[in-house]
Amino acid sequence: MNLLHICGRFLILNLEVMNTMQQNNNHRDSFVKAVTELGLQNGAFFDECEYAEQRLAREIPPDFNPLKYFKFEPIYNFEVGRNGDYITTHHYTHNPLFANNGFMLDFTETKMTSTISCVSEGYELWLLDNLKLVVVYSCQMRVTQGGIIELATYRHRVKDGLYQFRLNFDPEYFAELVIDKVLDAMCGEERKNLFDDLSSTLYKVSTR
Repeated sequence: MNLLHICGRFLILNLEVMNTMQQNNNHRDSFVKAVTELGLQNGAFFDECEYAEQRLAREIPPDFNPLKYFKFEPIYNFEVGRNGDYITTHHYTHNPLFANNGFMLDFTETKMTSTISCVSEGYELWLLDNLKLVVVYSCQMRVTQGGIIELATYRHRVKDGLYQFRLNFDPEYFAELVIDKVLDAMCGEERKNLFDDLSSTLYKVSTR
């Protein structure tokens, strides 16, 4: 293998790395833009929205790619599961709502009733793998008997797409929630263990 061939291979490798980095940046920027626009739609005070936008741009790492770090999955119109986990046996799904898979960014509970079963309803905010945000109404029934939990969830798309993020939308809180999702996805168990160790240390110090 001559020197010219080696240099050519090295140049191709560098171009591939640069293209990947550029793609990551584009996906990251599209994600930041989507959640920022949502904040501007829902926020009551421009100053808070502007602060949240700056915080998102500043604190979401430049190498974050949502398509790489978030776990995307189909969003079903109807879903049944056992033991609180849809991935276990006794799993039934029907009718994906979107052609794209999604990652749930947040869930806002608006109502809950409880007798023999617990029924809750609210709104889910999903990021699709085309980096668009969609809103889904969700109604879930949970039944617990003999140590076994049965779950059934019904969903339908909210056509206007305006997310009803709690009664009073707080842009700063929303920015913090998104940043936490990003850091959890990038750091996983390492970040969780770090916070567990920190909480344990603080608890020991406070009880001395």
